[in-house]
Amino acid sequence: MLALDWYTQLPGFRGKRRILSWLTRLFPAARLRPYRADFRLRGQPGEATFIFSIIEKGDDFVSRTIRAYPPNTTFIDIGANIGVYAIQAAKAFDCGHIFAVEPNPLAFRYLVENARANGVDNITLCCAAVYSKGQTTILLRFEPSHLGGASICESRSKAIEVLTIDRQWFSNLGPLLGPCLVKVDVEGAEQIVLQELLASDLASQIQGLLVEFNHEISGPALAQVAGLVETVGFVEVGRCNGEMLYDAHYRRNGQGPKIRHDRIST
Repeated sequence: MLALDWYTQLPGFRGKRRILSWLTRLFPAARLRPYRADFRLRGQPGEATFIFSIIEKGDDFVSRTIRAYPPNTTFIDIGANIGVYAIQAAKAFDCGHIFAVEPNPLAFRYLVENARANGVDNITLCCAAVYSKGQTTILLRFEPSHLGGASICESRSKAIEVLTIDRQWFSNLGPLLGPCLVKVDVEGAEQIVLQELLASDLASQIQGLLVEFNHEISGPALAQVAGLVETVGFVEVGRCNGEMLYDAHYRRNGQGPKIRHDRIST
């Protein structure tokens, strides 16, 4: 089997991501080793999140933040995509149990494959969207070229129906877990997800939140979301800025590891 590991080890240069996208389309079965010698990641050839994960080599702001938490911290990944962070947390970051939630069935298929391929057994996978209002299903729209860009919609045109979970799902986890770190990457649904999460019985065990905000999608809701997490005692302690989106790290009462700021690719 062809290995593209040599390419991922090259120094960064203009166009590196575009060339790797082309290579993964040309050789879709190629083996890739983005982070460690014993780590493998599969994804949709040429897909944006997959290419990002290969180029970053597990040294982006989110990865460094997860690594900074104490060993055996429970990691809950809402919007896990193909497992870029969930599989790292389970295999390389000394986390305890991992809960990976991903509503996109195509991304979820790769998430399952990656968990199996890496021999991960401390992970629970859930194919569902976090939602409220008592709805058991919602409509989701996504582009195969960007699996992480899935968003909730109302029209059935080019949309699929997916199952939902709510605050009760998180409450059911509460008695099983210790301190938790939660990542939220949900393309404009941050307020819905955080309302359900923070209203659950699990809320008191959450020590940190990693939230991706997209300026274009989230818009005016950004201030409301920030106010929501601050109201329940979380303080922003780190941020990685980009032109279109940024990741924010919140800690309960502002305590705990603070990760250096840097710029993310957009």
